[in-house]
Amino acid sequence: MIKRIVLTGGPCAGKSTALSKLESYLLEKGYAVLIVPESATELIQGGVRPFGDQALYGLDFQGIILDYQLAKEKTYNQAANLLEASGRDVVILYDRGVLDNKAYLDYPDWKRLLASRNLKEEELKNRYDAVIHMVTAARAENGIYTLENNTARTESKEEAILLDQKTLQAWSGHSNLKIVENEADFSEKVNTVLDFCLETLDLQVAFRNQRKYIVDANTVEFIQFKQLCSKSKIHQFYLDYPDSPYEFRIRNVEMDQDHYYTMTVQEKLENGTSRLIQKRNLSLEEYLNYLENTPIRSSIKKTRYTILYQNEYVRLDIFENGFVLMEVEPMTKTGDIIIPSEIHVLDDVTNQSTYQNRVLSKTMGLQSA
Repeated sequence: MIKRIVLTGGPCAGKSTALSKLESYLLEKGYAVLIVPESATELIQGGVRPFGDQALYGLDFQGIILDYQLAKEKTYNQAANLLEASGRDVVILYDRGVLDNKAYLDYPDWKRLLASRNLKEEELKNRYDAVIHMVTAARAENGIYTLENNTARTESKEEAILLDQKTLQAWSGHSNLKIVENEADFSEKVNTVLDFCLETLDLQVAFRNQRKYIVDANTVEFIQFKQLCSKSKIHQFYLDYPDSPYEFRIRNVEMDQDHYYTMTVQEKLENGTSRLIQKRNLSLEEYLNYLENTPIRSSIKKTRYTILYQNEYVRLDIFENGFVLMEVEPMTKTGDIIIPSEIHVLDDVTNQSTYQNRVLSKTMGLQSA
């Protein structure tokens, strides 16, 4: 088993402390742990900088970071594969991932950067099993914002808050994005990061249960609100393996006229949640091969809007007949959530199997909005 977990966030979020604790805990559990250092910090400390007399600006600097990050990840993947072949369970912890670059460019430049290297955003995003975003201390009411432990950073408190939001937005749409708020006691913030990591590794049951609601899609406020969200069109197929205890799903996601294909294998649990067994990117050839040569049990289409609302991660799935499901994941141990005021909830259907996508695909035959 190889698991890949990104720690990201705004400046002065506590990533270094969290990484150190994660490494110690996982080593004690018998995992082989690899840590990929932050690329921008390494380059800046080595003299490759976006400021000063030898500054490289914008697209040039971010292109160097991206190339360096991808090269490092290839090397660490090679090491992880060798460790796995020897019988070890491996965790790769990343001090930021490739999507962090997006926060430092405007959208046209980001698209040009990807196109120049023949890369697709969703494929880069899906290379990680989990992304844990630690909110910058600059957002905390009584927090201490300091850059003393990282000489490569120069952001003011206001700039740190803006970068925190841009970084979170860059990772929006990842299927396993977690947001860790500031706590009065910093150790609690680090413990929450550890909880999310252990959840990804299936070492403990998560204290957070995803909430699911039926939403009224006919309010003007909602229609206006969703225009501010990232949007994707999803067509997913449930493969028919009657003798398997697992659910096999392939998915075609369309974003910005690009298509991305994934395979997900998961186990449905009695409490209505799922345990991820495997998720990987598919080539178009692999995707079509599944469609042509594997029995399809059912399929479903939906349009998905992802929203970052007060550091909550909200997903809205909209279907052709006006039916809308909203998913929200609590970010605290109390389980409290904040529903956007623009969205009118009709019913709480959390853990009701009737509203699982695999059931909807068979009982309702819904099409995308």
